[in-house]
Amino acid sequence: ALWMFRLEHALARLAARRGRKDAAMKHMAAAKALLDSHPEMARQQQPFFPYLAGYVALYTGDPAGALDQFRQANQNDPFIQCLMGMAHEKLGQKEDGLACYRRASQTTAHNPPAAFARPFARKKLAGQ
Repeated sequence: ALWMFRLEHALARLAARRGRKDAAMKHMAAAKALLDSHPEMARQQQPFFPYLAGYVALYTGDPAGALDQFRQANQNDPFIQCLMGMAHEKLGQKEDGLACYRRASQTTAHNPPAAFARPFARKKLAGQ
């Protein structure tokens, strides 16, 4: 179930990036169904669902919905902070977006999300 959840999670993100909202929603629903039907797995994986829902919303044209979801995700994750900054930008909320990028740029974590977020956020801040 864990691997199927991760697969559906990835397929939903890919579909969203390709502008295929219906497919993204289908994969997101499949990921949610897996969480609902496997409570033991859900205890560990549930925190990743708001990130998925926010990501799909952001890349399918719903930045306000994306922010709602990202606010339920891990606020200490620099990748989430960058995604929130992007959503704020799409909503015309430049200062809120810059605040998210500032926070992401200051991460001291050494993991894949930080490896993306730190330079991405710094580039956004340099272009302000």
